[in-house]
Amino acid sequence: MEGSWVGRLSEKIGNLKVVLHIKTGANGPTATLDSPDQGGYGTPVSKISVEGNQLSFRIDQLDVTYQGKMDSGKKDVS
Repeated sequence: MEGSWVGRLSEKIGNLKVVLHIKTGANGPTATLDSPDQGGYGTPVSKISVEGNQLSFRIDQLDVTYQGKMDSGKKDVS
């Protein structure tokens, strides 16, 4: 799952692009989140869990939790 993953969030204010950057370290995966449409970059992910194609993460700073599946066919490799 290491790499940059692009998705969209459907929100009341519009369809927002988000980019999750996952790195694998000695203590497991770490990540940051970008929200280019809102000018937000490098927001630290507080907790991340990757098992197979199942992904869950939490950003305490924004009070955001996400759970879902990642599709390797849609990975942003640029």
